[in-house]
Amino acid sequence: MDTTVYVPKNKVRVVTAASLFDGHDAAINVMRRIIQSTGCEVIHLGHDRSVQEVVETAIQEDANAIAMTSYQGGHNEYFKYMYDLLKERGAEHIKIFGGGGGVILPEEIKELMDYGITRIYSPDDGRAMGLQGMINDLVMQADYPTGAQLQGEEKKLNTGVQAKLDIARLISAAENYPDQNQAVLNDLRSQAKSIKTPVLGITGTGGAGKSSLVDELVRRFLADFPEKKLAIISIDPSKRKTGGALLGDRIRMNSINHDRVYMRSMATRQANLALSSHVDDADGNPSGQLGVEFARRRCREHFEGGGLRFDRGGDQRNRTERYYDHRTQRCGFVCNDTRIWGSYAVGEDRYARLCRCGGVE
Repeated sequence: MDTTVYVPKNKVRVVTAASLFDGHDAAINVMRRIIQSTGCEVIHLGHDRSVQEVVETAIQEDANAIAMTSYQGGHNEYFKYMYDLLKERGAEHIKIFGGGGGVILPEEIKELMDYGITRIYSPDDGRAMGLQGMINDLVMQADYPTGAQLQGEEKKLNTGVQAKLDIARLISAAENYPDQNQAVLNDLRSQAKSIKTPVLGITGTGGAGKSSLVDELVRRFLADFPEKKLAIISIDPSKRKTGGALLGDRIRMNSINHDRVYMRSMATRQANLALSSHVDDADGNPSGQLGVEFARRRCREHFEGGGLRFDRGGDQRNRTERYYDHRTQRCGFVCNDTRIWGSYAVGEDRYARLCRCGGVE
């Protein structure tokens, strides 16, 4: 029984869920925690998820693999349909892993793996390999680069059913191989400068209701604007020690399973930071920092004068983020160093201070 933790060579992203009509999520919850602690970014969907939901998620997230548990007896049809749908959508490179205890019989495991499922783990595998051993095997087989070899995806963004897959690959290219794909990314950035799509940033402490709020906004947007499309970028922190991350915002969003909605979950991939350094490339916003450049113009004397420190790098204690509150017409700062800013807490080890500003540059 192997207890050594495998260290992935690439950024491995895994979609985890329990199958449709299956409320038994104890096993997948254990597995996704071990997958995360092995250094992977886990997009967790929870229980009772259809094949279409899982496949659509895996495509939009440009996942390396799907890991499922199925205890409801329909595993043969479920896994085969998942394989077929991935192939139909041009995403047959995404590997499928599954398990269902003693519910999936040995002859059914053989049939599914012969059909194209990467691996179905049995109780005998658990006894021989252990939990970490099974996860090591999964991660090793899913440890391949994403975003390394672009094939003209930037030219196909607005065409056909594969548009979401093309967008996903381009975001992976920006995250994983920005230098190698610099020419393509620079071209996309120049195109983005002429796009006036508004960008809304929503933040808050854990459990504040961000995902529920976004889900309600998406529901109303789709109902009120039948011709418009919507994209969501959700960011969660990476673990300092392992580099893994739990990207779990999808679990509370019911309105995103729509042709006019695209969602990508991103990990910060850096400790103590609230945003991924590649979020600007993902949202196509050339001004940076999710549109808060307006706040800097509105309150330039506060950001660049008066001795206020604005440091995007260096000492993390002095790292600040700026924003503009349209409701109160105030500029705000979020900082990790209480010695400099003080004031009230808006999150763990994070403090904010508002400055009054009524003038326009």
